[in-house]
Amino acid sequence: MNNTCQIPKKFTVGDTLSWEENWSDYPATIYTLTLVLISESGKNVFTATSDGDSHKFTVDASGLTAGRYDFQLKAIGDGFRSAIDRGFVTVLADLAVADNFDGRDWLDKSIEALEASIEGRASYVQLRQEFDGRSVENMSQLDQMDLLDRFYKKRAARKRGQRVKKGLSPFRQIKAGFTR
Repeated sequence: MNNTCQIPKKFTVGDTLSWEENWSDYPATIYTLTLVLISESGKNVFTATSDGDSHKFTVDASGLTAGRYDFQLKAIGDGFRSAIDRGFVTVLADLAVADNFDGRDWLDKSIEALEASIEGRASYVQLRQEFDGRSVENMSQLDQMDLLDRFYKKRAARKRGQRVKKGLSPFRQIKAGFTR
């Protein structure tokens, strides 16, 4: 029997997901499992159907928007309610139906906006981006450069983390040779 929710960690808007949950402490003959997905765009609740002692989920992701969702798996039954698992999933945009798509995250978009503003070529949208309650257009160039430096450091730390996740050294290695 498992002890973590079997929901796929990544899926695409519009997909139909189907999986089975087997929790020995929460058999489907007594308990109902409910999956709650919540993001900035709203909350979605899905209820499993019973199949013997197993719980079967079928989720239509067409009502979701792309982004990160926190999830909570709840067991309800016999006068009992408990959150039995929590985590997050990533819902990807469906590129087959998208007219346009910018897959960069907020950090890369923010770095581009600050660089463009400092160089005097920022678009209206870039100038309207807000950080700590202040829009780029209302920041001094020195404040923009300080914020840009912080974002560069965040991006470098993220890249080091990605390298470690892949089992590589967190720092790039520069190999040098010396000859006489």
